[in-house]
Amino acid sequence: MLLQLFIILSLPHFQNAQIVYFPAAKVPTSWTINPRTSAYDQIILSNGKTNANYGFACGFYSQNDKRSFYLAIGSAAASIDSSGNQVWTFTDNIAWVANRNRPVGEKAELQLLPDGNLVLKDTDGILVWSTDTNNKSVAGMKMMETGNLVLHDGFNNTVWQSFDHPTDKLLPGQKLLAGQKLVASISKTNVSEGDFYVSLTSKGLVAFYDEIMYFSLYFPDFFPEIQTVESIELTVNGTFGVYALTREGLKLLFPFPRFSNYTRMKYDSKGHLRLYDHNSKSADMLRDYVNECDYPTSCGNYGLCSNGRCSCPAGFAQDNVSKAQGYFTCKEINPTACGNPLSHSLLSYENVNYFNYSAGIVKVTDMASYRSQPEECMHLLPIFMQKAKQDQLIDMVDRSNEDMQLHKSEVVEMMKVAIWCLQSNYTRRPSMSKVVKVLEGNMDVKLI
Repeated sequence: MLLQLFIILSLPHFQNAQIVYFPAAKVPTSWTINPRTSAYDQIILSNGKTNANYGFACGFYSQNDKRSFYLAIGSAAASIDSSGNQVWTFTDNIAWVANRNRPVGEKAELQLLPDGNLVLKDTDGILVWSTDTNNKSVAGMKMMETGNLVLHDGFNNTVWQSFDHPTDKLLPGQKLLAGQKLVASISKTNVSEGDFYVSLTSKGLVAFYDEIMYFSLYFPDFFPEIQTVESIELTVNGTFGVYALTREGLKLLFPFPRFSNYTRMKYDSKGHLRLYDHNSKSADMLRDYVNECDYPTSCGNYGLCSNGRCSCPAGFAQDNVSKAQGYFTCKEINPTACGNPLSHSLLSYENVNYFNYSAGIVKVTDMASYRSQPEECMHLLPIFMQKAKQDQLIDMVDRSNEDMQLHKSEVVEMMKVAIWCLQSNYTRRPSMSKVVKVLEGNMDVKLI
């Protein structure tokens, strides 16, 4: 009851208080992660609409342990702490992270140096990240209302901006240029780069998992007049659009009115490209083009996906840990070991497409079997060896690649060379001179 009374009494005071933003800093300035205030995210710059208790902020963000920190930009909200002071904290909507793969510890320091370079140094002084803007006339740094962090010169010209370096999200007004990519986080609780990424080409979007393509979206299919795609973006009004050159040489924006009034685009940890509105409700942009079972990790390790539903093959059961965490993966009922090959067997599964490894030569697309081995045993070489013994290497040639289909025999020979060179017994591996002779057609591959 006392807590409710405190909140009720404090709310009018907070609503009537003047919201204070700290949108800019001048050269030189520095900020240090203070362990005494690590109970809160340490916001260093903030900006938003007048008298609103929310906006965008830049600061040190910690996801879980409050011992590992990231320099981040995201939505932030103002509140009043127990001492009556205004405190800014990040919400769950982190838009950009500088040091995704290298968090820093307490007492790490962000420095806007006299030479104009913005650097992040860990507790031990080791450089973790920088903007590489030294000697480029940087005069200051500012947090924009749009969520863009900008380094500018004395004439307010932009020298560097976070919008030019997207991570896994786009905000309204931010572009993804042809040649750039969005890299998904490992999970909701780990902002480090995962195995999914989506890249923009001169024709459209191409998505990959562990360097293997699993979908492409060709924009000229929607707008035939498009010749070359230059960028995609969420416009300032939240509509997804494509900037492209037409066949007549005009640079135009091609909007998708179906995707309007969104506040951010996110490439999530499961490979979905989503748009979010003000209420954090999402729309899957690729729902009409990519089947749920086409996503490589939709059913986790060993799982089978059919009509959007997951199941486990014989000898496996759903892992209770993954089930409790809201995702699906299968676990062996009686685990086998790599050291005992007699415990291994192949279970026949007809009409199963298996998303697996690729080396630019093959793509395992139609596996007629499902290997009941632990994950560390499931490598491309054992699969090659098995197929070679059965004289079925041709089954592993990528059926979707026209060039490979036209040169099947050459592709099979390359696979044999790969097997020959990667044998576990190094005494059986060929010398480089023998490999050259095989490639020149003067010698046959000798598989034992």
